[in-house]
Amino acid sequence: MKKKSIIILSIIVLGMFLMKDTYKQKKINSEWNKYKLSNDWNKDAKEVMKVYINAMNAKDIETMKECIFTCENYDHVYAGFSIPSKEILNNIKYIKYIDSEEATFSPVEGKLKNGKSLMFKEGKTLDITYDIKYRIENQPEESGINDFRYTLVKDKEDRYKIIEAGY
Repeated sequence: MKKKSIIILSIIVLGMFLMKDTYKQKKINSEWNKYKLSNDWNKDAKEVMKVYINAMNAKDIETMKECIFTCENYDHVYAGFSIPSKEILNNIKYIKYIDSEEATFSPVEGKLKNGKSLMFKEGKTLDITYDIKYRIENQPEESGINDFRYTLVKDKEDRYKIIEAGY
């Protein structure tokens, strides 16, 4: 009798853990679905930029992180591109992706935290056009239609990720 009780309790606990993981995966999928993304959205540099700008508008930092290049021991400070601060995001009333145009890609140098260099020889450079409205002016740009250049490279899974921005 005691043995049967232990087995039944073990099965119940195992079932609870499996349901928790299933719930977590459904939650992640539903969060991504709010952007109406295909399964291979990150294989297209323009789609990555659309997702990034939409996530910026929603102040969705987790999705923004999915669009930015990372690898083990990569030094983001060297390239100077990272998620905008909460202060900057909170000052954006809205930002809307308009269009993108491919520009000439130039190799990008990155660094690991141990000081070793990485050279990204392939990728895409896009001039992104967007409409932005700030709550408080005197930002790096005026409210209205603006252009900014982003460089994307592929990670180990062959997904495009933003590595740098600026002209």
